Formats: sequence, structure tokens, C-alpha cells
Amino acid sequence: MSGDGGIGAAAVRRTGSAAATTTLALGALWTLVAGALNVVGVQLAHRGHSVGS
Repeated sequence: MSGDGGIGAAAVRRTGSAAATTTLALGALWTLVAGALNVVGVQLAHRGHSVGS
């Protein structure tokens, strides 16, 4: 009984770890994408502002 419980707990722990890792990876990816869009937006804004003036 305790052996099954240990295996089940290990499987849950492994699945939870994978989910956490995936969430962190997606969060990091989203941060990079948002940062890149922010940089592009700032550059376009500066370019448009300098052209306007």
C-alpha cells in the first residue's frame, strides 16, 4: 500500500514539476515577446516623432 502511495505521489510530483516548468517557460517566453514588442514600439514612436517634427 505504502509503495503504491509513494509511486503515486512521485508521479504527481513529477507532473506538477513539469506543469510548473512549462508555466515558467511560457512566462519567460511571453516576457521576451512583450519586451521585444515594447522595444519595437518605442523605436517606431521615436522614429515617427522625429519625422513629425
